[in-house]
This record gives sequence, C-alpha cells and structure tokens, in this order.
Amino acid sequence: MPREVPFISQVVMEQTYQSVGSLTGTEIGEIQKRAQKTQPALTRFVYDHVLVLREDSAGVGIYVYHVILETFGTLKSRVREVKPKHIAGAWETLRKEIHSVREDDIEASPEPAVLRYAFDALTEDGDDVVLSEEELEILYAVLGTAIECLHNAYPRKQI
Repeated sequence: MPREVPFISQVVMEQTYQSVGSLTGTEIGEIQKRAQKTQPALTRFVYDHVLVLREDSAGVGIYVYHVILETFGTLKSRVREVKPKHIAGAWETLRKEIHSVREDDIEASPEPAVLRYAFDALTEDGDDVVLSEEELEILYAVLGTAIECLHNAYPRKQI
C-alpha cells in the first residue's frame, strides 16, 4: 500500500518552530491554554507521560509538543479533536514498534518533517538539557504518538 502524503512540509515545520521560538513567555502560555481547549485528550496524554520525567527533560518534551501542535494549526482545514481511543491505539502500536530511537524510522512516519524536528530537538548537540536514553525513548514515543494522531485527525478530501 502506498504511503500517505504528509500534510506538513519541511519549510512549514521550520517556519513554525522558528516562530514559536521567538514568542514571549506570555504568548507561550496562550499556546498552552489553546492546546488544552483544542486537543484536551492529546494534551493530557502528552503531559501525563512527560511530567514524570526530570523537570528540564519534561520541559523539552512539552515545548516540542506545543511546536508540533502549532504546526498542525497552520494547515488550511482544522485538525479534528483527537479522541482517547485513537491515542491509545497509536500509543500501543508505537510502543511495540519503537524499542529504541532510530533515525531510520523517521521516513516511515506519516509526517517525516515533523518527526525529524522532534528527533533533532531531542538529540541536539550543545543543548542545555541532555536527555538520558530512557527519557529520549519516552519522549520520542510520546511525540511520535501525538504526530500520528494529529496526522490521522486531519480531514481528508472526500472523493
């Protein structure tokens, strides 16, 4: 079966993460509030899995999640609200498939530009926060789940 075409290009991904990176603390707070309203179940899932990590590691995961969510918000049609059953299904599938963080898996993602951003953000050399291998695996799986759910929640054109 042919792979679905991603909705997010590398250019859009880069523009969004640069845009979010230039926001003030107040504006970031607004993004977080908006996420709780537009994607309550997905945001709760991400926070539940990320906030068990060290504070600085959790902060990286939450920031990357919000950049991802903002990127999907740039799409022409609005992404539907992700339901808990869809999150659970994607989470179970990814946890079975991902036993380590491998760069090779990025191209198999429904949104390779978005997963590439997440991977690079989590593994960036010279970053103030150095993730343990376990933290990296958790964040990669959680963010991969969020990306897959958001991709699947985007409305397809009806033929």
